[in-house]
Amino acid sequence: MFREGIAADGKADHRRHTPRPSRWSNAASGREAERNAERTSGCWRPPVRAPAEAWEDRGSMEVRIVEEVVTDTALAPAAIWPLVSDTDRLNREAGLAPMTLTAVADRGAARFLAETVIGPFRLLFEEQPFEWTAPEGRGSRRKMRRGPAGMLGGAFHVGPRAGGSRVTTRISVDLVSRAWKAPAMMVAKRVGQKIDGALKRLASVTPLMPGKAGDTRWITRILDESPGVPEALANRLVAHVETAPAHELARLRPYALAADWGEDKHAVLETCLSATMAGLLALSWDMVCPSCRQPSAQSGSLDSLGESGHCDQCDLTFGLELDKSVEATFRPTPAVRAIDDIKYCSGGPAMTPHVVAQCVVSKDLPGELAVPEAQARLRLFARGGATARVEVREGAAREVTVEVTENRLNPASIDVAPGGKIALRIAQGESRHVKLERITWAQVAATAHDVSLIPRFRERFSGEILKPGLALAVSRVTLLFSDLGASTEMYTNHGDATAFRLVQDHFELLVGFVTQHRGTVVKTIGDAVMAAFPDDRTALEAAMAMSGAFPEFRRTRPHAARVSLKIGLYGGPCYVVGANGILDYFGQTVNVAARLQAQAKDDQVVITEALWDQAASWGIDARVLEHLSANLKGIAEPMAIVRLGTIRPVSRPR
Repeated sequence: MFREGIAADGKADHRRHTPRPSRWSNAASGREAERNAERTSGCWRPPVRAPAEAWEDRGSMEVRIVEEVVTDTALAPAAIWPLVSDTDRLNREAGLAPMTLTAVADRGAARFLAETVIGPFRLLFEEQPFEWTAPEGRGSRRKMRRGPAGMLGGAFHVGPRAGGSRVTTRISVDLVSRAWKAPAMMVAKRVGQKIDGALKRLASVTPLMPGKAGDTRWITRILDESPGVPEALANRLVAHVETAPAHELARLRPYALAADWGEDKHAVLETCLSATMAGLLALSWDMVCPSCRQPSAQSGSLDSLGESGHCDQCDLTFGLELDKSVEATFRPTPAVRAIDDIKYCSGGPAMTPHVVAQCVVSKDLPGELAVPEAQARLRLFARGGATARVEVREGAAREVTVEVTENRLNPASIDVAPGGKIALRIAQGESRHVKLERITWAQVAATAHDVSLIPRFRERFSGEILKPGLALAVSRVTLLFSDLGASTEMYTNHGDATAFRLVQDHFELLVGFVTQHRGTVVKTIGDAVMAAFPDDRTALEAAMAMSGAFPEFRRTRPHAARVSLKIGLYGGPCYVVGANGILDYFGQTVNVAARLQAQAKDDQVVITEALWDQAASWGIDARVLEHLSANLKGIAEPMAIVRLGTIRPVSRPR
């Protein structure tokens, strides 16, 4: 269906018009639905809105151009949605011009001024936040500050059809003068054709299987830096850097690459670090907003981080946490491949896949968010930081109205039925976007804390520490402390050289198990080791492996008959600091882990009773020696702990 134009008074003249019920409005079918569809200005599924916002700076709109294109594909709607929602990729594939984006400091929904070229027109416009309901459709409105139009709208509807899906693309343009009607129609038609072609090409792409050989010189350098990196993975990374489209290399995310490749995420991360040491890639640190989960700023080193970050898109200031809001990303070094940060869009559903629905709300334009069909726990977020809990459950109301104020959402707790809707009203203040988002999501961010747990990172990136006086939170880390029993007696009875050699050999044994279980040695203190692990299970497995291997270690060392290994571990929140040239931990979790180690007797591992209850389902190779309640120094209440011993000998890692 191609509509030639809609005049300001609502009268239309059509060159071609196939009457049918409108998909672009919640109203009934027929002529009134068609008029409501025109009034939406290309937005995706909003409630019926006023014909236009106040375009006083652009004059009254004389004519509206509407171009509609239907694209049929063999993909199911759920499979075509990722292509429709990835606005940057779609615009790039369609051959549209890139954008120059400038952040907007003033209040209101628009967060960027964008400049681009469409056909013969050079445009400057306010880029409003996108509106969408996944996976049904999306839309956007652009208020022009320069060019022949006052408003440019675009919307995509995704629906099923026999044998696949149908994507209906709708482009609408409000012109300031009829003089621009003919060229605007030609441009709108051409843009529609480009998008149609891009969708068809993207829908027909078959993922390429790995097989291309990368430059052997780079592969050799990577393997020289880290011999443990799989050669096949090094080859795949080098080939990807050499052949992938430039926009895919501007922000390489190791865990996302691993998911795409079907590889272990830790192996891909270590390969990227090795490639950085080899000179193929450069490492950067992104400060990630906890709401939109997009980078709000980027730093070349950890020592330039501060205590907080700010997201202009969400108007939200947030504290930096190393395991949540600081992400390690990579890109080719300039000598390897020049990568330009060219933007083809400022936002879109693909950038925030955890958001199921989003719309813009103002005093004159109420909003509406569709609720998923399945029961779930979600969060409603309004730009600026106001949130509300959303429980999607059977038996709740089908529609709930929420008032959006400057500082809060009312009510702050919402129950709504599956498939229902949340109506949004704002009585005063500037327009803003409101989104319905999942609380949990698939984590594909290689955080700064993940990277700091890799031994090679600590060895080769010793300059990557936090600036003096800065402490950044980590929501959870498991710390292990060990102590070599009777080592002082060794120094006394057998001399410094013999004792020192034994201590170093025991360090080598423990470090091997720490590395094998994805941990890292934070530091050694005398004959003690402090190590950090990503979770309790890997730490406990490492501890029992150390304890299981120690009897054989003791048997094969002269004068070691009386030495023993004592281990304690504990997990919880911590702070990370830069101290003495390393990333170190401090806080109560450190204190408890050290106190538990002090409770260990010869060749024992001490953990909390709560952790042992969890470990019952892990198949840990350990036996309980004793349950007891211990008074730990500096801890107010007695703690229920367990002393563990090994069941069978363990071979040392190679």
